[in-house]
Amino acid sequence: MDKLKRCISKILKAHQPQAWSEEHVIPAAVLIPLLVKNGELHVLLTVRTDKVETHKGQVSFPGGVHEDGDKNMLATALRETSEEVGINPDDIDVLGELDQLISVTDFIITPYVGIIPHPYQYNHSRKEIAELLEVPLSFFLDEKNRRSEQHEFRGRAITVYFFDYGKHLIWGVTARILMGFLDLLRRSEGSLPDGFPRVSCR
Repeated sequence: MDKLKRCISKILKAHQPQAWSEEHVIPAAVLIPLLVKNGELHVLLTVRTDKVETHKGQVSFPGGVHEDGDKNMLATALRETSEEVGINPDDIDVLGELDQLISVTDFIITPYVGIIPHPYQYNHSRKEIAELLEVPLSFFLDEKNRRSEQHEFRGRAITVYFFDYGKHLIWGVTARILMGFLDLLRRSEGSLPDGFPRVSCR
């Protein structure tokens, strides 16, 4: 675990996150919670209920809108993760930050990457979260599990990714964040090879 954390942390620290300068967007932050389960790196995702205001029924990362009481965007991601999933911020080892993204619903999202213990006694919000998914990162790395379409957004062509995980469709900004994370790992000098978390960081 320590070697894994050092490797991902090294990659993220070497990355300069890109930020957007946009007006009339809503600042938000999410956490990509990583965990080691059965010797393999997994990603924790949430399935939203039909009772939430936005993105009803969609698969997403824990996170939400920045509030006045939040010290910064990381504080937003940690607070929302605690409220939605019941993970204590003190139990999250934050490793770094990814590029900001703008969603089609005009949220400007700052993603953070963190490692959480496993097993963990989640206490998710029944109002907001219908189900929790612990998905092997190898699933997202396998191109057979991924399809894409070309769309136009803000006058630019973008690739929209889709992952079919059992009965769940993972797409939209969640899939874009995942792809950004995976692409960063692949292009890094100390990138993670097959066989997570058996890591050889240079």
